[in-house]
Amino acid sequence: MKLTISFLVCVFVFSFAFAGGLVTNTNQSAEFMRVMNRNATIFTDAVYFNPAGTAFMEDGFHFYLSNQTIFQKKTIENSYMYLNDGKYEGEVKAPIFPNVYAVMKKNKIALSLGFGPVGGGGSAEFKEGLPSFEIGFSDLVPSLNSQGVQGYKVDLYFKGSSIYYGFQSSFAYRFSEKLSIAFGGRYVKAMNRYEGYIKDVEINPGGNWMKASDFFAGVSQQYAGAAAEAYQAYQYYTAAGMEDSASYFYSLYDSYSKLAIEMTFKSNLTSDQRADVKQTGSVFIPIIGLNLAFSPDFRVSFRYEGLGKMVVKNDTKKDIIVGYDEEGNPITQFPDGEEIGSDIPSMLSFGLFYQVAPRIRVLSDLNYFSNKSIDWGGKEKFVNSEFEAGLGIEYILSPKVLVSCGYLFSKTGATDDYQSDMSYGLDSQSLGFGGIFELFPGLTASVGISKTFYKEDSRSFSHVLGNKPIPVTEKYDKDTFVIAFGLNYSIGR
Repeated sequence: MKLTISFLVCVFVFSFAFAGGLVTNTNQSAEFMRVMNRNATIFTDAVYFNPAGTAFMEDGFHFYLSNQTIFQKKTIENSYMYLNDGKYEGEVKAPIFPNVYAVMKKNKIALSLGFGPVGGGGSAEFKEGLPSFEIGFSDLVPSLNSQGVQGYKVDLYFKGSSIYYGFQSSFAYRFSEKLSIAFGGRYVKAMNRYEGYIKDVEINPGGNWMKASDFFAGVSQQYAGAAAEAYQAYQYYTAAGMEDSASYFYSLYDSYSKLAIEMTFKSNLTSDQRADVKQTGSVFIPIIGLNLAFSPDFRVSFRYEGLGKMVVKNDTKKDIIVGYDEEGNPITQFPDGEEIGSDIPSMLSFGLFYQVAPRIRVLSDLNYFSNKSIDWGGKEKFVNSEFEAGLGIEYILSPKVLVSCGYLFSKTGATDDYQSDMSYGLDSQSLGFGGIFELFPGLTASVGISKTFYKEDSRSFSHVLGNKPIPVTEKYDKDTFVIAFGLNYSIGR
């Protein structure tokens, strides 16, 4: 019998990229959530979206603070015939997703600082585990059918959290009324946390429920007893000089001993286990920007963020045993001290702003994420480059009130071989709306609400039971809703 128990986790599994690439968040302000397109802005969130545009802001000090509350639901359906229930749901919670920006602008020069979760920013909880956790236990039923096993029980739980804090600084210079450039960088600190357990694995041989670990321990003792008897016979026939009989009983002893060890391993694998792992890493990413203002009513922007070569390192307090090597040493899922490639892809961004009428503005974004030359622990072989594109409209109701709406399409680079229950990327379409309200001179408040609709995807693969491949289909879906609030304070000089 082959028993596989797997907590297949890699750094970007629960990266929670809400808008952007597979590991990159571009939803970096409440303004973004209300219009979905901000790459050509010269508002204070230009610190992130258009750093060169900060040189076109009014002279003075500008400070911005916003928070997004994000709700996401993940759904996986697995068709494997022996699973008790092939539907698994997980909730992603990100009640606090802050962005802080500050700009000091004087004449042609602007200095800016920014902070935000450029990747991750939430926690995903699967109270019933995932298919890849449970399939190995469901195999106990067909594998032990000859022992009268008709069902299994298991208590599975997994929770993953991830956040990539980004600390950014830029210098922008305006060469003329039409051109500015910016140079800067972002220091990214990645922190991931994985917690989970496997417990109360039970089977029902003969209709009586019992712990699977006790069942295998009992079988191991039976084989150990048979091995001891065979060894005694081997010693007897060796002493009697009967080599053929001695050889026969030694082969029985060797076979029973190996089976006893195998059953002990299976007893250990079906015993209660727990995972408690932290992963940390950091990287510096260079940023350059360009802003072209063809007129006060029309401008375009450019931003390039370089490839971030990063590894995260396991700090493992408790680990899950997933198997044993040929020497009988346990193989664990999160070896303490192991380093995993977790690069942040380079990004090329374009933006457009056009005031088509005194009260109407049109905004458009295009972001391209290059997944070439990245290291994702092997999964980079299964991704292509990604992009997102959108269009937004702002309408000035009055000098103190502006309303907006926007659309964003995201095309992931995930191929069929990339998709799994623990790491999948889906094409999506997002709608956002909201507005800005002047509270008093220098202070504005903004609100944005967005809904993301994902294109369901699936993967077909074979699960090997014994020596027989069994076809399995797995479906993936998501649902995301975000509400955001922001405040901006400007002091002119």
